[in-house]
Amino acid sequence: MKDLVVTGWQKRATWRRIRPVVKALDARQGTVLKDRRYGGRMVAPGRGITALRQGTEEETVEQLLEAAARAGYGEHQVIINGRKRSLTFEPPDGLPFLWIEFFPAGTPIRGRGREPVPDGHTGIVFSFG
Repeated sequence: MKDLVVTGWQKRATWRRIRPVVKALDARQGTVLKDRRYGGRMVAPGRGITALRQGTEEETVEQLLEAAARAGYGEHQVIINGRKRSLTFEPPDGLPFLWIEFFPAGTPIRGRGREPVPDGHTGIVFSFG
């Protein structure tokens, strides 16, 4: 049981590793709807950012794939679920786990109610951990 407990210094160390990746991906670009750090004694630390960006889903995916590559991420997996696309990246040494979900115009963003993403925009949910 002792191995499951997350200490304060472990949370702070993880959040420090996440900060430069948030900057490299420019995750706070556009309209930020939500930005929160999470983690508790029994929950691994992480950060979640939900934003709206101007542009099509294809443009946004391409921009973020390029930014992730510049940040040091390589291998990724694409998951398609209905109209929603997700990218998951295997974290190289020293980088946090990265998961990016894309919500095209007309689709509601997970966890944001039923209001759809406006035309000409893409909804994005970043998960770092």
